[in-house]
Amino acid sequence: MSAHAKTDAGANACASRAETAAGSKTAANANERGSAEELLQHPFITQLPPKKIIRAEIGEHLRTLQNLPAKKGLKGVALWTLKQLGRACNFCTKTSAEQEAALQMALGGFSCY
Repeated sequence: MSAHAKTDAGANACASRAETAAGSKTAANANERGSAEELLQHPFITQLPPKKIIRAEIGEHLRTLQNLPAKKGLKGVALWTLKQLGRACNFCTKTSAEQEAALQMALGGFSCY
């Protein structure tokens, strides 16, 4: 199972638990709704993993969606950016001289290395 499929499955399970938790708690009539204390005791809230795990899962999901490198420091991000920029320059130019000129213009005169 791919990471994206696992994330979708987890999101669906989470959504169904939230729906169950909301159940009658979202009734239009305020007298029919449960109290905040009752809602906070529901398993959907009490069985949540620690914040650190939730944030890591969200970060992994966003990196997967955006195809960004994991935390590799500034150098890793710079190399990834150069790679993406190189792809863009290769796409819109025909010769290697044009590609090099386009890359240098995009970098504003900065060296690639």
